[in-house]
Amino acid sequence: MKEKVSILMPSYNYEKYIGEAIESVIKQTYSNWELIIIDDGSKDSSVEIIKSFKDKRIKLYIQDNSGVTITLNKALNYSSGKYICFLDADDKYHPEKIEKQIQMINSGYDIVTTKVNAINKESRNSSDKFFDLWWYSYDPNIIFGEDREYKFFNGNYLCKSALMLKKDLFLRFGNFNNSLITAYDLELWIKMIPFVRIGRCNQILTYYRWHGLNETIVNTTRMRTELLLIYDDYLDNLHLSLGNSPEKVNKFLISFQHFLNKNELLNAYNALQILKKSTEVSNSIDLLKNNKALDLIIPIIENKRINNTFITKGQRNLSKLFKKNREPIYKRIRRKIIPYDIRLFIKSISKSSKKT
Repeated sequence: MKEKVSILMPSYNYEKYIGEAIESVIKQTYSNWELIIIDDGSKDSSVEIIKSFKDKRIKLYIQDNSGVTITLNKALNYSSGKYICFLDADDKYHPEKIEKQIQMINSGYDIVTTKVNAINKESRNSSDKFFDLWWYSYDPNIIFGEDREYKFFNGNYLCKSALMLKKDLFLRFGNFNNSLITAYDLELWIKMIPFVRIGRCNQILTYYRWHGLNETIVNTTRMRTELLLIYDDYLDNLHLSLGNSPEKVNKFLISFQHFLNKNELLNAYNALQILKKSTEVSNSIDLLKNNKALDLIIPIIENKRINNTFITKGQRNLSKLFKKNREPIYKRIRRKIIPYDIRLFIKSISKSSKKT
């Protein structure tokens, strides 16, 4: 018997597109699927449109607005398939998407993606360099090959709507982090990447809706904040996948420096190291729950001018919050990236905390 595929669709105010998205699932040449739709408190006619489809494989759940990660995690819990796919309510599938991915994942892959084509509001092709670079023209043998961990510091090569994953990966690595809004998928993928085999179907089988409502457009500051915290936390946990290989550490150093420079986050990264030494956090992402920390770091992420009193002000305000000395695992990477005066300051607040 063919394995069941669970397709997870969060729905929120996409009445213009959700019918087209559902139709693209119904038209799949692979028939053993379930489409789990959770409407996250839509105020438009989305629910009525969903209910108009009578296919028994479509399962609708309705909830008060809770956010995309909570919604996706709930859909994961409802799923019964061996494999998991995602479909945003404004995206759509090629009719052969699931069939082609099943063939490939059964040949020994853990995650299978596809080439992605951008479409506009009218469902016509929308040429964009972003998609050509990250979701279409890359060489999968390079991006998903031996150095795949470092490649993901340059960008997210895994479009969520294009993916098929083995469900047991979520049992091994956990669900989406509810503290994240924009980069929740990337945070989970980079946990999995060192331990899985990834492949790509070399056909356009996924259509991603590119319009003014995309999260990456409307929430740039939040996205850059989350990326910084995600990658910093990843650096602290490199030992889980890399051991102590100097060659691999150097590759991470180069990739991470490129990421900081490209996104103009070097100042914010240095400020983050101070915040981590000045607050009790189990990981960098926990700083999203600390309003005082965000009030200090977000203006730096937004590239607002930093005056010369920043460090002394940080020492005065943040040393009072210091709870625990937390040394990073890869000191070599920190030492290469963090300027000497910032490292001196971090050491100073660590020493002052031991006296109190």
